Amino acid sequence: MFDYTKAKNIASDILSDKVRISTATFPGYYGDGYETWIFSRDDRVKTRQIWHRNKNKALSVHGHIVKNLRKVILAQS
Repeated sequence: MFDYTKAKNIASDILSDKVRISTATFPGYYGDGYETWIFSRDDRVKTRQIWHRNKNKALSVHGHIVKNLRKVILAQS
């Protein structure tokens, strides 16, 4: 079980007034947990949560998501 009260944001990007990407770490009984959230009020992008096994993977996926969504948002603006 993770202690969500001790979460720490490790990466955050605001892509538009409707899309934000955030990656955080949570201390847990068996070690830290990492999650990336895509928060969206844009019809082109779905809100999603992605869990990761380690910090390097979390930051890597965060970067890929930001890069790809920037292309989608800028191409359709």
